Amino acid sequence: GTIQIPADQCQACGICAAECPAKAIVLRKPYDRRHITEELDYIVKSAAQSKSKPLIIGFCCQYGLFGTGALAGLWRGAKAGIWIVPVLCAAKVEAAHILRAFEIGAEGVFIAGCGEQCARENTAFWVRQRVEKVRRTLAQLDLEPGRLEAFNLSASDEDLVKALDEFTEKIGGLYFASVIMQEVKK
Repeated sequence: GTIQIPADQCQACGICAAECPAKAIVLRKPYDRRHITEELDYIVKSAAQSKSKPLIIGFCCQYGLFGTGALAGLWRGAKAGIWIVPVLCAAKVEAAHILRAFEIGAEGVFIAGCGEQCARENTAFWVRQRVEKVRRTLAQLDLEPGRLEAFNLSASDEDLVKALDEFTEKIGGLYFASVIMQEVKK
């Protein structure tokens, strides 16, 4: 069988592409899944040159407050080691993208979206579903599920700054603990 998506109902969020188990739905560039993979490849090369640790990758909705530029100061002021991958919609981030971020060396990953305020239907639900699924996978791989977080971008920069600072500190602690454990094992 085939599935038809009525053009008048398409919200351009990318959820259909992210959820399609056969990966049969491909959005046009620059918003297909290759865009995110290319961004991750760029980050791994750039992060290796900067040598800033720990490496934290954030997938951020470009339509929400991040896209308006309202949070530009926040990201410029963020601690070193945070790399942003702009995405069409937070729900567009696939489990494979999150796992790829860890595979290339990220110590922590976050998804920042509009939450319940999103103009697209059920975005927060899909983000929560995906985060929980990947957290279970991380636990099976003996990685702390807390290395993955989802944040809602809101009009209050202060709340997000605080949450991001706490996440960065937690990831920094996990990173340095793993470095110490590796040294002890030697």
